[in-house]
Amino acid sequence: MINWDGMMTPYGKKISKTMKPFFCFSKKTSKQLLRALMFLFEKSSTTNTNTYTKSDSQNEEFYLFLDKSVCNANCIFCSRGQAEWQEKVRRELEGFDYQSELVTIEAKLRQTQQKSMFHLGGHEPSIYPTLIPIISVAASTGFKNIILETNGLALADENLVQKLVDNGVTEVRLPIYGVSEQVHDSITGIEGSLKKLKQAMANLEKTNITVRLKTVLLRQNMHEMEELLSLDRRMGCGLVMPSSQNPEKYRKLCPRLSSVKDSILDRIGDLYLPCIMPRRNFFSISSIPMAQRGQGFVSIEDSRIVRQGVGDNLSDEQRLQQKVFLRRCQVCDQKTYCTGIYDMYWQLYGTHELYPVLD
Repeated sequence: MINWDGMMTPYGKKISKTMKPFFCFSKKTSKQLLRALMFLFEKSSTTNTNTYTKSDSQNEEFYLFLDKSVCNANCIFCSRGQAEWQEKVRRELEGFDYQSELVTIEAKLRQTQQKSMFHLGGHEPSIYPTLIPIISVAASTGFKNIILETNGLALADENLVQKLVDNGVTEVRLPIYGVSEQVHDSITGIEGSLKKLKQAMANLEKTNITVRLKTVLLRQNMHEMEELLSLDRRMGCGLVMPSSQNPEKYRKLCPRLSSVKDSILDRIGDLYLPCIMPRRNFFSISSIPMAQRGQGFVSIEDSRIVRQGVGDNLSDEQRLQQKVFLRRCQVCDQKTYCTGIYDMYWQLYGTHELYPVLD
């Protein structure tokens, strides 16, 4: 039988005594069933336009995506900071009633029975007109952990950080793209952004708010990535997702994975390719079978892309962000845990890096 001491579920939670009876299966014969049960036990979700909840038997997590604003950065891998996108959003938001939205959010928060974590994200929540009232409502309705995901630029203002403290924020997640100003600022498109981020971190260090860092692997910061990841052993690293139909733009951003050091590949949390990347713990988030994560499979067969398990009503950007696997990968002993690779990556770099792993 499996030794559960210190074992973690895909979402990083310890397997509690109440959970153990659900997971006591033979490790040799029931890996897929075990993984499926663990996933279903943790993730039961309902979705509307800008919120979703994730529940288990004891807690409920609530994610609020604030999409009724622009962004104050212009990151090279993101379309939200581009002038055309910003202008489009501004036109759409003319006359938008933020107070009515706040009433709707409050009603939904009060309907939530078990309150564990409240995640606040979006285009850039730190400049959202009703940010502080939303946080205050979340705290007043009983959420114990309130997590803000932001680029950190606005948090260089100590007064704003104090408002976050006063209204109940317990954790802030910040992106950092380089250890040098040259690299970080060139990626955010904002001169002085690393200085502002450091000031934001200094402001947060004076409080009891937990700070977590994250980053994205790019051609532009690959030479600084090891030093960057050493800043925080908990820091997650993501591979940049295609957000443009321009292959040349993606080529300028995304490195060839076989040229990246294992120590960096091992920190990528949104991608797992057993043939390229170091073997991971069976219980890591990346090893959840893709079908059980609710993502669509795309397979390449006879030079054709065949979509499986996904609808036809996908935007161009959603299609680009789907992952693919090869026909030859069907015999791979690790295929259950493989996420596949982005379709545009395969088109740019070919398939020679990918091969079936035979244990």
